[in-house]
Amino acid sequence: MNRNLLESWGSHSPRPAVAAVDAASWVQAAGGRPEWILWGKAQPEGDVVAHPLLCHCLDVAAVAALFLTDRLPRSLRARLLGVHPDPEQALRWLLFLVALHDLGKATPAFQMKVPWALPALTTAGFQFRLTAREGRHHSETGMYLLTSVLEDRGAAEELAADLARSVTAHHGLFPTDDCFDPSQLHPKQWGDTDRWGEARQRLVDALGDFFQVPEPTRIEPLTRGDLMTLAGLTSVADSRGLSSRGRLRASSACATRTASRARAAFWASSRPRSAWPPWSWGS
Repeated sequence: MNRNLLESWGSHSPRPAVAAVDAASWVQAAGGRPEWILWGKAQPEGDVVAHPLLCHCLDVAAVAALFLTDRLPRSLRARLLGVHPDPEQALRWLLFLVALHDLGKATPAFQMKVPWALPALTTAGFQFRLTAREGRHHSETGMYLLTSVLEDRGAAEELAADLARSVTAHHGLFPTDDCFDPSQLHPKQWGDTDRWGEARQRLVDALGDFFQVPEPTRIEPLTRGDLMTLAGLTSVADSRGLSSRGRLRASSACATRTASRARAAFWASSRPRSAWPPWSWGS
């Protein structure tokens, strides 16, 4: 694996304009970019009103990268990075998947959970055609949406559903195939209007460009055990990215700083399994 790969990602990260301390400045900071107006964490540390969804995706991927390049046992890393003939391409693909674990948050059912977001997003052209009681958990909408994303990128139907189910199960429950039943998951819950679709597509494209993911046609099917491992990796990465001791916030949306926070969080919480890898990431 190219040891300079992780460092190189830091120079390609998208950046919002300014930190947002209220709803008005949040909308202004998004600068008309629908993928940036979506929030991922409503109560981050500090004075900002929320943490952008796109930044949260990068936070969690940064933690997963540490596991996949250092923290996991060598044999387990080899199994997961064996999903592609080239381990570097496998790493890109796996981190892209983990980053999209919360794609289900790019939906009206989730975004309306905080009072300020509904009027702010409505003003920005997003439609909300459901009540709070009609909302489904974002892991369920996430599986539906991510499966479609992976199929659009060339993944076979079964592989797409397996991968989507694994990374969206990060809250402990695996979404079922009810996600594909219109009577169970109505389009208004995931947002079937153009603005929602544009925001999700731009978010997916931003992450795809960032990680430069390979075509999924070369991705090897994972065993059930490996899918469970991927689910566990995503869950732990998401949890670690939320820890109060080492919160991995990327208010500047700079991937190098996100990576540095990930590294610092691990150093603060536990001794490393071995000497830190001999490459500079986030310095």
